[in-house]
Amino acid sequence: MNLAAIWKLPVIFFCEHNLYGMGASSQETLVMWDSLHEMAAAYGMARYEVDGNDVIAVRSLMQKVNAEVRAGTGPAFIVAKTYRLRGHSVADPANYRPDAEVEYWMSRDPIPRFRDWLTEEGIATVEDFEEIDASVEEEVVQAAEFGELSPWPAPEALYEGVYADRPTEGIPA
Repeated sequence: MNLAAIWKLPVIFFCEHNLYGMGASSQETLVMWDSLHEMAAAYGMARYEVDGNDVIAVRSLMQKVNAEVRAGTGPAFIVAKTYRLRGHSVADPANYRPDAEVEYWMSRDPIPRFRDWLTEEGIATVEDFEEIDASVEEEVVQAAEFGELSPWPAPEALYEGVYADRPTEGIPA
């Protein structure tokens, strides 16, 4: 971030602040947990915070900041406040989270919020979403069936597409 600010690079640093690390809340582990975007002040950088669960707010801010950065104002730092509904990994059952907190953030899930907005604005209907959901469900079922009916790959296929071919010309043996 320091070099981007010094060189006025056209970079947008985007932080998904989900309020938790592995096993502890940001409130317990970060001094500026509720104002992470202000950390960019140390670099003299434009900084913003947005409701990361509001698709329209994120899009609107990104359009604004993208235009500013492309105009040569230098880098920007955006913190999107959101929430990770599950643990940090499979080893993290997230037992340290209060049930009321999880329920609150589940009520702010961006997908239903965006669906509601699209419906309220007359852009889509409930029937449109039902068709989309049915189509996606069918596609997932077909993909799962394809996977289950497909033969297992040969063990040597594990190495396919992992390494680029080594150039042979101009390189001493």
